[in-house]
Amino acid sequence: MWNVLAAYAKLAIHDFNLEALMTGPVTIGDLRRTGTDLEVGCTRCWNVRYVDPFGLPFHGNMAMPEAYKRMRCSRCGEKAGYSRPDARIGGVTGQYPG
Repeated sequence: MWNVLAAYAKLAIHDFNLEALMTGPVTIGDLRRTGTDLEVGCTRCWNVRYVDPFGLPFHGNMAMPEAYKRMRCSRCGEKAGYSRPDARIGGVTGQYPG
């Protein structure tokens, strides 16, 4: 039994891609490279917008936490409450995986 577990462990280590690990926060450049929109939401009025990262006036090395600190809600004017990569299922507006 231990030989089987050792074989699985060796296979898992062999197939493990270290480059897939994130070494820091997601940047605007990461979103642009992957074609992923940025979800920005207001925690005051709960307005949510999906923003094309190519339309943002920020450089590609800017981390998402820094970018959303510079944004304001289009509805109430409050500073943005959160931002994250868009996790919606492609082609289906408003549905998330799960």
